[in-house]
Amino acid sequence: MLIGTIQIHLFLPSRTLKEKRRILNSIKDKTRNKFNVSIAEIDFNDDHHNSLIGIAIVGNDGNYLNSVLYSIVDFINSEFPSIVSNYTIEIL
Repeated sequence: MLIGTIQIHLFLPSRTLKEKRRILNSIKDKTRNKFNVSIAEIDFNDDHHNSLIGIAIVGNDGNYLNSVLYSIVDFINSEFPSIVSNYTIEIL
């Protein structure tokens, strides 16, 4: 069993925490529905411009997990342009 994880640092165009949460909920819902992954905000909870989200997926083929994780980054970039500032992918 392999676990694929990705940490994505987002820079959000929000003015308030409420607006940030609305944007993050949209990102999380769309990503979860399309890729069937676990996703949560893991850092910068009280910063209305920055967010660090963590995504995890389980499988038995490392190449497949890697391609899904890169597809997630591409999906977020296409649905929400210019908010991904950095990401780190790891297969455990």
